[in-house]
Amino acid sequence: PLEMDFARELKRLHPELTSLLRNIKRDMSGEILGKRFTLLAGKDAIFDRLQDLTFRISAASFYQVNPLQTQVLYAKAAEYAALTGKETVLDAYSGIGTIALYLARQARQVFGVEIVSAAVEDARFNAELNGIENAEFFTGKAEKVLPLLKDQGLQPDVIVLDPPRQGCDRA
Repeated sequence: PLEMDFARELKRLHPELTSLLRNIKRDMSGEILGKRFTLLAGKDAIFDRLQDLTFRISAASFYQVNPLQTQVLYAKAAEYAALTGKETVLDAYSGIGTIALYLARQARQVFGVEIVSAAVEDARFNAELNGIENAEFFTGKAEKVLPLLKDQGLQPDVIVLDPPRQGCDRA
């Protein structure tokens, strides 16, 4: 009942905070966060830069929190992909589009698949924000969306697999 008072006091003590949200998770599912967020103070999303790309990150989205290691990881992914500008890339767990958009600059086309709809919204926003027109994002479970894309003729040259914490299961 006193959450707004708590939020004001926390912002007073820590003015560097840009966002304060409440998330309630009532079920015992394997998901880390609940579905509903309440903005208590600040902005409903934050922005960060990764090299020359800007990303909007909403509360339900995942974002690598170690920027130095993220750059090393993404550079290694780009090195392994060895893109020439002719390839179709599939990012099977695309989140807010960080890896997909990072690689889109050297690929012909990039497709991202992500189960968290808020993250897909962020990914589409981030593509537009960064002027990237060769990226398309789909909402749904990778194991359900990938067969549909295959049936539509998608044959990726490069597949990026950066799954959630629990990893990939057999499906």
